[in-house]
Amino acid sequence: MRDVGVQVLSLNDLTRSKVEVLLEESFDGEHKFMDDYTFCLFDISDYRVADLRSIVIQKNGVMYFSRRTTKQLLDEYSTSLNHFHERTCLAASVLGFHQKIPYVIGERCVIPLDGYTKKPTTWVVANHAVRKSYDRLDNILHLTSRRNVVLSLSTTKNVFDDQILRAVQILKFKLALHHGQMKEYQYTYRNPHYRPMSILSMPFEQISFETPDLTYFEAEMKVREYLERKRVKKALGEGNPYYEDYLEQFH
Repeated sequence: MRDVGVQVLSLNDLTRSKVEVLLEESFDGEHKFMDDYTFCLFDISDYRVADLRSIVIQKNGVMYFSRRTTKQLLDEYSTSLNHFHERTCLAASVLGFHQKIPYVIGERCVIPLDGYTKKPTTWVVANHAVRKSYDRLDNILHLTSRRNVVLSLSTTKNVFDDQILRAVQILKFKLALHHGQMKEYQYTYRNPHYRPMSILSMPFEQISFETPDLTYFEAEMKVREYLERKRVKKALGEGNPYYEDYLEQFH
């Protein structure tokens, strides 16, 4: 017997007609974007229903159909939070992960359901799921949100558990990097009006300075290039013609 107040959305074993039923129960999402309450970006691009590509499912069970792909919706959300997915990819590469990379935005982990991200796929916001269970016989994953909405999705236990593990490792690594940056700036004065006087004070106030026209991610890439050049220089030696050729790519 199903619990009172539980809403179950069966998104497994779908057909075109079943997708059309889901769309009838959804609101027009022309002006709907992914937000902090989104539980799932469900891909319907393979069903070719009109020009619709995805269904945005909120954690309270409300659904919106959209003409944008799940990846477009996710990228728009990521950009709105000044998050650069490339930073997560860089962190993932250090850990040995080069594909199936989740979006780790702050502490929010958005996981691709089937593990692949180069084609349209369904994404789940893992932070909104408080329970998960599996029907191993039929390869069905059940995810329950805090608002008692249950998503039943087609995937295997091994694939999804691997995705959870990958996301957690990347999240912990990014948090460690963040805490390291915070320690580096622990002596930054929070209130500049109470900065003690020193020989830096006058030039600090008088000298105008414009920050380089770089995004935060581009600045990080510059640091990465610098470290890479130091590594190659140490390996080849300064004055080595191969090192000179290597440097040409940065000019």
